[in-house]
Amino acid sequence: MDRDKRRSYNRRQRAQEQRLLAQIARGDTAQNVLCVLCASVESSIGRGVRCAVHLPDGDGARIVQVIAPSFEGYFQRRGPVAIDPTGGSSAAAAYLRRQIVLGQIDNNTPVLKGADTLFTGHGMRAICATPVLSRGSVLAVVSVYYVQPGVPSREDQQVIEWATRIASIVLGHERAVYALTQSETKYRSFLDHLRDGVFITQEGIVVYANPAITELTGRAAQDLLGSDFHAMLATEDAAMLRSLEAMHLRGARAPNECTLRIVRADGDLRTMRINQAAITWNDAPASLSTLTDITERQRAEQEVRRLNAELERRVGERTRELAAVNRELEAFSYSVSHDLRAPVRAINGFSAMLLNKHAGALDADARLHLERVYGAGQRMDEMIEGLLALARIARAAPRFGTVGMSEIA
Repeated sequence: MDRDKRRSYNRRQRAQEQRLLAQIARGDTAQNVLCVLCASVESSIGRGVRCAVHLPDGDGARIVQVIAPSFEGYFQRRGPVAIDPTGGSSAAAAYLRRQIVLGQIDNNTPVLKGADTLFTGHGMRAICATPVLSRGSVLAVVSVYYVQPGVPSREDQQVIEWATRIASIVLGHERAVYALTQSETKYRSFLDHLRDGVFITQEGIVVYANPAITELTGRAAQDLLGSDFHAMLATEDAAMLRSLEAMHLRGARAPNECTLRIVRADGDLRTMRINQAAITWNDAPASLSTLTDITERQRAEQEVRRLNAELERRVGERTRELAAVNRELEAFSYSVSHDLRAPVRAINGFSAMLLNKHAGALDADARLHLERVYGAGQRMDEMIEGLLALARIARAAPRFGTVGMSEIA
């Protein structure tokens, strides 16, 4: 190929590549883009060649789909083919992960098991099957079928390499879109089942809200989208939240959590805990917020505090009552002990005088009774002295010290 023809060829190939990439950018399906790719390969090589793109299943065990617009549904009628060295040229290329070239084939070629009618019906006499690889896995096999025996020329190989590169971009993009869709589905399902409300605002306008927000605010999802979230808040709380959001968007240090009051659609005032973070939504700054209703928790905490205060009040009253009773008992015991001491001492004194001065005038029984009276009086005096000592101890401040238990024993 001379220089001018090569330049013209390169320009056409770049133009075809731009058209294919534009299709991908517009969101066209991989099947449609691969159909155009097959047509581009056929027109670039010429000489009556036909092109097909063989797609394996997710496990890489079988070829389950073939994009081959020039073969009029042949591969669809043939059905899935196992990926192994004897499953055909494309299956062998996928299995071996390298290009397979059959320059002279007929119906008895072993690797073409089960593909006889393809060549007898369409006059194909040579095949070049090239796997499209990505990170060790086979995305597809690009197969070029020739009507004349022979091997691909250097120019043909350049077209095939270009086709495998474009196929890799197309299928890689399809896989990325599928993975992103699955991820979005998973996270949307997660958000849809959260009990906490999750919503996104831009300049205070709600652009996304999960179903839990409906229950928390009493407003339908369609009413929330496009509405001003601040309008649902108590006036002073709305001003506070606007200030925090502005600080977050500027990147300034500000609390991520705060407590605010939301007026539900039915007029009920609920206390909420909101947690915010600055994010990018549709290439614009936004705030991601989670909302938790803490009204009942606050009521429960207030009730616990009220019950604790009531308990402390009752305990204080009971303690004061017990202290008053103890003081009365102490006063009573001191008074009784003091008042009893005088008559007991009188009994003891007169009993002692009788025993000391008039014992001779008494018979034995009288002396015995008098001694018993005197002894009982002495014990009574000792008991009164003990009560007075106990009253003094109860009023004294406690003293702490080390005590030897063996000495006490």
